[in-house]
Amino acid sequence: MFNLVSIAEARSHLRIDEENESDAAVLFFISSASSAVLKRIKAPRNAANAQDVWGVDAVPDDVRMATLLVIGDLYDNRASGTANPFSDAVKALLDPYYFPTWA
Repeated sequence: MFNLVSIAEARSHLRIDEENESDAAVLFFISSASSAVLKRIKAPRNAANAQDVWGVDAVPDDVRMATLLVIGDLYDNRASGTANPFSDAVKALLDPYYFPTWA
């Protein structure tokens, strides 16, 4: 899976450094959030990854920001299990990229 944000972006957004969390832990949140965002916008099923949707290094800034917000919510609520990663702000950022599907 192609991650929508980099480790450096996620670390900066979460305000954590390598001493507090390993790369593997941060990558877990990035991968989970990236997958959730792509499912939320219902990216075409034949798209193997985000590169197929937007092209190499062309993930829109608002999609990247939405991914960071999802990461933040998942990270902040990791122990309680009460995360609600798709806040109104995230939905507003992703709405222009929503590809509706037909039943």
